[in-house]
Amino acid sequence: NPVSACLVIPDGTLRECLLLFDFVLSAASMFSAITFILRLHPVMPLSTVMGIDQRLQSLPENVKISKETIDKDFNRCRWALYRGSGAAIHAVSAGLRPFYYKPYGEMLSIDPLYMMKTWKRVVENTDDLRLALDFDLHSDIANIEKEWSHAVDFSRQYYTPQDLDMFCRSIVGVPEMKQ
Repeated sequence: NPVSACLVIPDGTLRECLLLFDFVLSAASMFSAITFILRLHPVMPLSTVMGIDQRLQSLPENVKISKETIDKDFNRCRWALYRGSGAAIHAVSAGLRPFYYKPYGEMLSIDPLYMMKTWKRVVENTDDLRLALDFDLHSDIANIEKEWSHAVDFSRQYYTPQDLDMFCRSIVGVPEMKQ
């Protein structure tokens, strides 16, 4: 149900997986109506993470491990909880509200959406997460859509379109031809 699901997208490091998943396991018991879908980065095997955090072997009812494509995960979620993952940019384009998890004491953000001033929420603890979730669950859809439209523009401008001709010229050192 996209209304009540949060996609959890850590980057490809063990430390970040453990940090986000620990937060989610704490939050899951407080938010039983929210489904948290854990999606591992392609370079991080589930067995590695499960070998370190035994709690992942027996998950609460509202925590699932994704076996779907990322696009299917985007379609079934309303929010994305992330830290350094570039997938957060794609989540915004897909309509998910991003929640950047900033653990206590973090001095330097690793947020790829650090320049986004609206739409994104920063959560430092489960109380912040509760406020962010409640805001969306009780807000008028027109206001949410208006806020999201600005975020889509931001995410579309995040990447520069590919120019194969320019790339090839820069590799071989050929200057651009004036027409």
